[in-house]
Amino acid sequence: MGVGDISLTAAMRSNLASLQQTSTFMARTQERLSTFKKVNSALDNPGSYFTARANNQRADLLNGLKDNIGQAIQTIKSADNTVKGITTLIENLRAQINSARTARTQTGSAALMRGVASGMAQLYKQIDNLRRDAGYNGVSLLSSGVAMKINFNENATTSLKFSGFAGTLSGLGLITSGASMGTGNQVVSGATAGEIATALYTEFKVGYVDVDGTTKTATINFSSATFTGTAGDTRLERLESSLNLALSRLQKESSTLAANLSILTARETFITDTVNTLVEGANKLTAADTNEEGANMLLLQTRQSLGVTSLSLASQSAQSILRLF
Repeated sequence: MGVGDISLTAAMRSNLASLQQTSTFMARTQERLSTFKKVNSALDNPGSYFTARANNQRADLLNGLKDNIGQAIQTIKSADNTVKGITTLIENLRAQINSARTARTQTGSAALMRGVASGMAQLYKQIDNLRRDAGYNGVSLLSSGVAMKINFNENATTSLKFSGFAGTLSGLGLITSGASMGTGNQVVSGATAGEIATALYTEFKVGYVDVDGTTKTATINFSSATFTGTAGDTRLERLESSLNLALSRLQKESSTLAANLSILTARETFITDTVNTLVEGANKLTAADTNEEGANMLLLQTRQSLGVTSLSLASQSAQSILRLF
């Protein structure tokens, strides 16, 4: 039925228009209260809507970058923990060398040397095991083949690049070959015929040298091994020197890890603050004041009730005219 099909009095039409407007305002206010936003579409306020959307989109991108930074931080922490573990084992190796120096001058030192060498072999093995077990999500910075790039902004124009390092025994400068120990005679005090001295070799196993008290000759009892003796001050000094070199390299890598960790942590904090700023700015453009909207709703409900009453009164006025007939 068209609007013109029914003739309304001027008062009734005015009240009806007022009720329709009130209903529209109530629907808008209800939407704002339910979404907590005063700008829900470009129709509400184009400038605020598109600016807020751009801020929120950038905040989402930065949050994704922050997640990547967080994972990189964990990777570095894992590497640093491994470096600390290897450092502890190498320091224990240095203590074993001091024990070897003491043992080789004592009577019956062959048995003592065997124990020292066995302990050193186990420490070597555990150093390599630590390196093999290192890593976070399959990435280990104790491998020279690892390279990482962490972007700091959505355009990838700022980033941090870092790579892993050779965390193998040889990569750290540790002696793993008898050739590195040099050659020469080794003397074990108090050795008797048939007594056994212990040696280290590349595969981290323990082999034995038979000392023939008659011929004064020694024979290595394993067929495929690289001899690394534990006797002889010169060789012990070379072994100790390699341990010091390894500690120096680990200290250098630890400093690099700490520097990268500091950069990533600072960037993570910066991105968090930037995201908060962007979201806060977007909210200031679009967020509704719930107290104000609640008051508006009460006022509109009151206005609606008054409008209905006014429309009813206008209708009664028309009915009173009919009574005249």
